[in-house]
Amino acid sequence: MAFKRIIKLISMVVMGLFLSSSGVFSEVLVKDDFEGSRPEGYSLWLQNTNCCTDTTVDFITDVVHSGSKSVRVNYVLDDSPRGDCQLHQDNNTSLIYKVSGNVTHYFFRGYFRIETAEDHFCNNPIIQRKLVYFKPQGWGSGSWAFFIVAWPWGSNCTQNGYNVSVAYGNAGGTGTTLWGDDGSAGFDTKNNHVYPNQWYYLEMEAKYASYGNDSLKVWMSASGSDPVLIFDRTGLALRSPSDVENNIGLGVVEVGRQVDVSRSDYSLGHINEFRYWDDIVISTEKVGPISSVAVPGPPQNFKINITP
Repeated sequence: MAFKRIIKLISMVVMGLFLSSSGVFSEVLVKDDFEGSRPEGYSLWLQNTNCCTDTTVDFITDVVHSGSKSVRVNYVLDDSPRGDCQLHQDNNTSLIYKVSGNVTHYFFRGYFRIETAEDHFCNNPIIQRKLVYFKPQGWGSGSWAFFIVAWPWGSNCTQNGYNVSVAYGNAGGTGTTLWGDDGSAGFDTKNNHVYPNQWYYLEMEAKYASYGNDSLKVWMSASGSDPVLIFDRTGLALRSPSDVENNIGLGVVEVGRQVDVSRSDYSLGHINEFRYWDDIVISTEKVGPISSVAVPGPPQNFKINITP
């Protein structure tokens, strides 16, 4: 009997090593499918200032990616006479997740949907829709962050579609934008387009290194389609020199932020837009589409014979 117990223990250790190497034991920092009465682990930035009024965040059941609930943000920006509001107008409403441990290699996966009338999606005022911000904790003047953003196609926004872009830089406004319509910037310009009224899978991998040597990958696809690697770059400065020196990693993820309008560049226009999020995961291993998440079985032909 003792021999059998030893063999069984060995088999458990072997399987444990296999599962660990398969990523099953990777650390999931955040997992939020919004199925509970109130999701936990986040704070809410609800902005109704800077000419933003009536903005709301709800957990709803009528438009979901999976399960029975999703989160819906209703971004509202007033159409006020020029001068009554700041010419640069943004609404930063978002879900804020704090991450501990100064993680320097991580993945974010989420599903988003921008719901609006198609003839308004690419209409005046032309706006940028920032999707997810990644920051250190205590972000402020001089700190750096990066974000994934959807911009209109072309300077005149002549098509009802946006492309996903990446930007990074400091809180003072000095930064770099890698435009999604520029293949030389590292984008797959045929597969990074976003249309209204459908769910999209979005996943990114950030790996911090020495200053100016960070790497970033972004996958995207319409929900139900195979993920496409739409961005793959190294040699980026996703952290400030001081953050690198002090080994400061990921501290805050802001999901949903923001709707951003430059009134000085584009004509005035009222904005009343819904954006939905579902199935959010932040992990130290690649997450993948929700349909592919499964615990793997043992390798083929893996067998342990127990004999008395």
